[in-house]
Amino acid sequence: MNISTFAVNRPITTLMVILSIVVIGVISLYRIPLLYLPEISGHSLRVHVPYKSSSPQEVEDLITLHIEDALGTVKHVDVIESTSTDVSSEVSLEFDLGTDMDIAALEVRDKIEQVRHKLPEDIENIRIFRWQSGDLPVVNFSVSIRGEISELYDIVEDVLKPRIQRINGVANVNVRGIEQKKLFVELDLERLKSHNIDTFALRRYLRTNNINVSAGDIIEGSTKYVVRTIGEFQNVNEVASLPVNEKGIRLSDVADVRYDFPVKDRYQRLNGRNAVKIRVMKSSDGNMVAVAREVVSTINGIKADPEMKRLDIY
Repeated sequence: MNISTFAVNRPITTLMVILSIVVIGVISLYRIPLLYLPEISGHSLRVHVPYKSSSPQEVEDLITLHIEDALGTVKHVDVIESTSTDVSSEVSLEFDLGTDMDIAALEVRDKIEQVRHKLPEDIENIRIFRWQSGDLPVVNFSVSIRGEISELYDIVEDVLKPRIQRINGVANVNVRGIEQKKLFVELDLERLKSHNIDTFALRRYLRTNNINVSAGDIIEGSTKYVVRTIGEFQNVNEVASLPVNEKGIRLSDVADVRYDFPVKDRYQRLNGRNAVKIRVMKSSDGNMVAVAREVVSTINGIKADPEMKRLDIY
């Protein structure tokens, strides 16, 4: 019995099969996530360690060699390459094809933690990069304001970013171009030398004086009090007035202390004004089209708000 004979002799069964296929197709149309690219994961990892105000030789000796030695024992590594500059150390690893990159990334992170104590104390963070097609943004847009740039930073951090992060399917919102104020201590080497103050000892002294320390507990009857000694600097004046030797010399006497924006090394502009760039990444199970539509709808809603009329979003 062929298919056509079966369909003629059993019309109800044939109709039910056709309806089932149609229903499954309709459900799949709305349930299966749409992707810009198939899920692709590279077989390489990159470890980046920022370390400014140094020399390539120092970066290699203090950071790169330690990381290379540690990562040389990671399983299935085929090639290790490193680059040391005056601002960072970068170590790239290529793995054998077929390597489970999730496990490899965990092993790399574990090896770095094992040598973390050998690296300079003033390293703020160590980043591990792994390329995946799912990391590509689904929406890119720039924002500028007809007003002070500081107002734009507040709006992006307090309004735009939180609203987009609440959208179902959004994994991360990356903002580029926002510069946070930092505390700068620019030492005068001649003054330090005249007062016989060592720069490394001064750096250690500043770090040890900028911490909060637990002082234990006090129990009074049925009440327990947690005691902490607050030692962190609260403002610029506290840092500037910090004594740096037994003669009463203050930090402001041997350095320029200020709280200011760092020097910009890149610029983002929109309609002739300073701007920030926002990149929206979806979660692994998110529908690209649905997430993008929801993000665009949220942006349009923000633009329609009378309080946001000064914003230019493109």
